[in-house]
Amino acid sequence: AEAFRHVVMQRHAAAAFDATRDVPEAILEDIMQLTRRAPSSFNIQPWTCVLVRSAAQRELVGRAALSESNRRRVMDAPLTAVFCADLEPAHALPRVKAEAIARGKDARQVEDLELAVGYYATHGKLASLVKGVAANALSPVAPAPQPE
Repeated sequence: AEAFRHVVMQRHAAAAFDATRDVPEAILEDIMQLTRRAPSSFNIQPWTCVLVRSAAQRELVGRAALSESNRRRVMDAPLTAVFCADLEPAHALPRVKAEAIARGKDARQVEDLELAVGYYATHGKLASLVKGVAANALSPVAPAPQPE
């Protein structure tokens, strides 16, 4: 826990970037490898990281920024990492199942993965209600208060 606390406490937001200073390819490759190792439910990893390098592309990304200061940071940085969430992660199941079997998991155990992911990836009010009730019933932590 202390090692994790140290990493979290070292994090900070940069107020400005030096647009003339490139990030070495070796560092970018290392960062991309680390993002691939970030844990996710069922190892689905429902995200993609895109490195945006050209000024024209960063201008397009900057238009989505919520403030002028964030738009300026996107434009000033030599590159911007954009993390895109996959809102329908179930399409990754064939890959995840194949990887699990290749690592020696029993195929019968892997078959239940589709049902579990379908439950957690389902959208809609009924699914949200069921997930909320299940999470509250199974969680050792009290549920967060809901705004009225």
